[in-house]
Amino acid sequence: SHVLGCAPLRYIGSRSFSLYVMHYPLLQFMNPATRTQALPWWGWVLEAVVVLAASEAFYQLVEAARKSVQMPRSQHAKPLPKAGYRLRPGAWVMSVIGLVTVVALTWAPVDWNGIAQARAIQLRPELAAPAKPVKKPAKPEPESSAINAANGETNTADANKNGSDSQPPIIKPIAEKVPNNLDISKYAYDPATESCNADMMMVGDSVTSGTSDAIQAAFPNAFIDGLPNRQLPQAVDVYQQDTAAGHSGSVVVFGLGTNGVISNEQEVQQLIDLTGGKPTYFITIRMPYPWQENNNNTMLREAAKKNKNVGIIDWHGYSEGHSEYLNDDGIHPNMTGAYAYATMIRQAVCGQ
Repeated sequence: SHVLGCAPLRYIGSRSFSLYVMHYPLLQFMNPATRTQALPWWGWVLEAVVVLAASEAFYQLVEAARKSVQMPRSQHAKPLPKAGYRLRPGAWVMSVIGLVTVVALTWAPVDWNGIAQARAIQLRPELAAPAKPVKKPAKPEPESSAINAANGETNTADANKNGSDSQPPIIKPIAEKVPNNLDISKYAYDPATESCNADMMMVGDSVTSGTSDAIQAAFPNAFIDGLPNRQLPQAVDVYQQDTAAGHSGSVVVFGLGTNGVISNEQEVQQLIDLTGGKPTYFITIRMPYPWQENNNNTMLREAAKKNKNVGIIDWHGYSEGHSEYLNDDGIHPNMTGAYAYATMIRQAVCGQ
């Protein structure tokens, strides 16, 4: 009882309503969904101080002020009137106006999406910038790229010495983990269109469907099946239906995990087994829910470790520090992000 009655806990208890009212809107404002970098420890401390200060201000201005107001003495002796069930005319009028307003706004032919997009552009002008294909990876290139560059320099030196043409550098996939059986020598990259002729087959959720135009431009021969609200276990039937329809592909990419938590690695392994040993990629997710993001990305990486033919394309790392890639929900790429997303996949499958 002495511990529970200590001054700090009594203070928090006396301000519990103010903390309840103030914490959520402040945390939403201070932690936008488009943040792509982790908040340092002092940032969390600063946010806690802001919440406490705002709650104290609310307490002093609202709660304490309300408690200090006393009813006139003449009213203490009067019995309170019995509560009735009839509304006053003014209440009826306001209720009808509110109902009519809700119905009108619900059925009115208003382009709410356009209004939301215009407001988003007003708040974030970078969304209005024309989307440009992203040619450079967001992360440093793997060691193989440095070796390629060194080989290119050596070949150039030999060519200058011997008077012969230099050999082209060896192109290798750029990804966190590359499937051991992915042979990109059979794919051709067209610099003019920045596209790859790989017959990729991709199954995903709303992130895939939202970026499908950019992915299709990067892979003209690809089959892309993206659907909003699709969860990872549902992709088993989807993949079987797509392959039965002749959309098999020589390399498979799964972009799943933003709709629900992956409960165990077996869910991921089921998809891996369906591909029959083909080179397979899983794309990590980015979302403003760390518990789901960390869990699902860990599940994908653990499954990839146990299967040599499975690779990881790290969208979470690729988009780090690039809030301009994301819509306001912090999950779905905007137009600029869609081209970055497609470029990332192209680099993983074709190496450039």
